[in-house]
Amino acid sequence: MLLLLPAFSLWAQRCTSQERLAQYLQAHPAAGVARAESERYSRQWTEGLPYAVQPRTVVVIPVVFHVVWAIPPDNISNEQIQSQLLALNKDFRLLNNTNGLIPAFFQPLAADLEIVFCLAQRTPEGLPTDGIVRAQTNWPFIGDRIAGGRKAITNPDDGGSAAWDPSRYINIWVGRRQFFPAEAAFPGASMAEEDGIIIDPRFVGTVGSAASNQPYHLGRTLTHEMGHYFNLYHLWGPGQPGSCTQSDEVADTPLQSKTYLNECPVHPQITCGTADMFMNFMNYTEDACMAMFSLGQKSRVWAALLLSRQGLLESDGCQPAVRVPEPNLEASIELAGNPTTGLLHLRTRGMEGALLEWRLTDNSGRVRAQGREQGAADMSLPVNDLPAGMYVLQVQGRGLRVAKKVVIIR
Repeated sequence: MLLLLPAFSLWAQRCTSQERLAQYLQAHPAAGVARAESERYSRQWTEGLPYAVQPRTVVVIPVVFHVVWAIPPDNISNEQIQSQLLALNKDFRLLNNTNGLIPAFFQPLAADLEIVFCLAQRTPEGLPTDGIVRAQTNWPFIGDRIAGGRKAITNPDDGGSAAWDPSRYINIWVGRRQFFPAEAAFPGASMAEEDGIIIDPRFVGTVGSAASNQPYHLGRTLTHEMGHYFNLYHLWGPGQPGSCTQSDEVADTPLQSKTYLNECPVHPQITCGTADMFMNFMNYTEDACMAMFSLGQKSRVWAALLLSRQGLLESDGCQPAVRVPEPNLEASIELAGNPTTGLLHLRTRGMEGALLEWRLTDNSGRVRAQGREQGAADMSLPVNDLPAGMYVLQVQGRGLRVAKKVVIIR
């Protein structure tokens, strides 16, 4: 019966990102030290606000959607994912159709974050992709499930899909949730395998299952979670709403004590002595009434991007995979003995003495074995502890990069 109810009627709040942050820091004290250093850096950056928000080169960041579904409606279409990407990019570039939603009082503070997102065009192994991974699961609420202390949706062994390298891609897991629509990992506040965003499929994009999910049907849930991913708090601060004593660590977003959940208010609304920026994406306002990030939030996002998320700036995930002609590669590195029962045999030419880096990934992209070897005419890589199945072997050295499918049999 829960599956048949309108999604928004089930939610008491839009996300649990800040609660997850507090839980993680309590369980991992060392992460708290790193977070404190990150906050110090962010404050230094935002104090130099005019420099931090000056026009810059727009950056393009790759994302990968892991669609993990138990019932067919949750296996959302490529079109629905594309509609989400369009909404996300419009919000981050201040190109959304606001229809006057930003009052004149706040218009000077509205920011183009100068960040756009692309569906990944190459896998971590350099192979072509459309940036969408699909996995069927037996768990109806995989987006909420915790198994063995880990979020099941991120774990192939428990019905989920493995993260792509989180230093180079933003992982977005799409899976049915029973309690809260979405959550995101703050910088430095998750294990690498879970670093990213989890969102219910009914809140993804503007078409398909999202179209009837009013008032949260315009893709702003992911915009909100992406803000958390880049270290933005709710406007009422890191704790629970209801107090005017907390700060979101952004100078140009006025203090407020209300979430505006399921509301589309009229300016001005005052909860802490000044007008609330209720149309900000980091509130719980209805999607149709959200319109802006502030200049101060832009500064904080870029601080996170340059400190904790720097690998995204260097990622080649948005660049189409270019295949080097196979004969040239085969002349230098050749895979012999495939299928194999326990050892991978390589024959190389002109690679003697070179440092060769290799890794073996399974079909979900998870690294199952890796290492560094000194090149030789005949080489063996041990994989005798891996189960039977299909894998991808990637070897690189001296400017050459080879990716080969490998079959292990038992």
